[in-house]
Amino acid sequence: MIFIDFYNIKIKDFDNSHKQIIIYSKMNRYNFSNLSCEDKNDNELSPHLSIDELVYKVNKSAKSSKNRSKNMIYDYARSNEWKWFVTMTFDPKKVDSFDYEIVTKKLSQWLKNIHKRKCPNMKYLFVPELHPTSGRFHFHGIMNNIDELEILDSGHVDNDGNIIYNIGSYKLGFTTATKIRDTEKVAMYIGKYVTKELSAVAKNKKKYWVSKNLNIPSVTVYEGDMEELDFGVHGAIINDSEYDMVNFKQVKKGDGYIRYYELKKKE
Repeated sequence: MIFIDFYNIKIKDFDNSHKQIIIYSKMNRYNFSNLSCEDKNDNELSPHLSIDELVYKVNKSAKSSKNRSKNMIYDYARSNEWKWFVTMTFDPKKVDSFDYEIVTKKLSQWLKNIHKRKCPNMKYLFVPELHPTSGRFHFHGIMNNIDELEILDSGHVDNDGNIIYNIGSYKLGFTTATKIRDTEKVAMYIGKYVTKELSAVAKNKKKYWVSKNLNIPSVTVYEGDMEELDFGVHGAIINDSEYDMVNFKQVKKGDGYIRYYELKKKE
C-alpha cells in the first residue's frame, strides 16, 4: 500500500449530494507517522525561546487548536440531517455558569440521561459559548431524533416568524429550540462560537460534544501540480459535470492561501 506523505488537494464527500474541495497553495503533510524526531519536536516549547518567540508559538498553537475544532464541527454538521437548533442556558441558582468544568459536566450528564432514558437514537452536536460581557457559559446545539422529549410551544416567534419552542425535559435552566430550515447555513454558523477567548479558557479541554452515531465525511487527498490547478477559480477539478459550485471562499494562510469550493449535485 502506498501512503501519500504530502497533499495540496482535499475532497470531502458529506453525503450523496454535497461535497467540498479544498485547494492549498502549499503542501500539507498527510502521513504523520513518518515525522522525524526534529519534526515532532517542532511544536514543543524550547527553553531557549525568547519571550516574543514563546508568545508566537503559544498563539499559533491556540489558533491551530481552534481551527481544528471548527473544522470538525463543520464536518459533523454538514454530514448529518438536523431538525432542531437549540440554545441551553443555566439557572445561576442551580449551576455556576462561570465555571467551564461545571457547565460541561452538567451538559454531558444531561445528554447521557436523555439518551439512556428517552431518546436512544438521538443525534446531537453542542458547542459552548462564552458570553462576552457577563462571562457566563451557555450552549448552542443542533439535534435530531428527539421526538420523545417534551418540546413545548413557547407562544413566541423569532425575527423570521419561526415558532420558538422550549424543551421541558431540561431542568438546569432555560432553553429555546427552533426548527432548522437550512442545514448548510447552520453548519457555517455553529462553529463560529469557538472563539479565541473560548479556546483560551478551554485550552486542552473539549470544545464540542457529539453523539456517537453521527456520520462523518469521506476524505480523499491528492498531490497536484499547482500550475495546472491554479489557472482560475473554475479550474478543471471544479468543473464536475454532476455538480454545481454553490459557494467559493479564499482565505490567507501565512504567505499562501486556502481555497474552499462548495459543490451541490445537480437536480
